[in-house]
Amino acid sequence: MDAADSPSDLSLAALCDWVAAGAHWRLLDHHGDRVSLQLCSCLGEPVEAVISTDPALIAYLGAARSDEDLAE
Repeated sequence: MDAADSPSDLSLAALCDWVAAGAHWRLLDHHGDRVSLQLCSCLGEPVEAVISTDPALIAYLGAARSDEDLAE
């Protein structure tokens, strides 16, 4: 299933939980008020493509292309 067809609407809290568990994400696409992300395992292997229209998540991502861009 590609992200454009994904029924999920990922929240910022869910993405933060994903990363806190040691997993990763990569930005697939960003169009205005919608982003598509590839959720990856802790080893970086693709797990699921999801979409989000959550304004808090979109603002959090900013210009980041992956969770590594936001790592401190």
